Amino acid sequence: MLKTIAGSQLMASGLWTSALVLSLVMCGCSKSKSTTAQANDLFLKAKGFLASGDTSNALDALDQSIALEPALWSYHERAKLHAQFGDDKAALADCEAALQLEPQDPDAAWIKSEIAKPASERFRGKFKSSPSSNR
Repeated sequence: MLKTIAGSQLMASGLWTSALVLSLVMCGCSKSKSTTAQANDLFLKAKGFLASGDTSNALDALDQSIALEPALWSYHERAKLHAQFGDDKAALADCEAALQLEPQDPDAAWIKSEIAKPASERFRGKFKSSPSSNR
């Protein structure tokens, strides 16, 4: 049978602080964000930069996001940016990294196939959007 500990006993036992920190973390009320949340925020920041045409800051934000927590969508966006900048080697490396996370990832395979084309023919017409955007 479980024994309950009253608040005064908890404080006296020195466990009060640990219990408070644990409860804050469990409810998501801690001051610091999780690594995943920070990486997601950086990804969204990168998407905002992309929407405004600021590809340099978008690349920086994607680099930071991936450094915190590698994720498919960050690798996809960064690979497309690398391809846009003419750095096919880096773009293909990002596709390979995405495929390491998810070997059946159709978007990484799509980006790789676009990179195989001449630069002037990439991401055009019916191949402008990723397979996952058509779901």
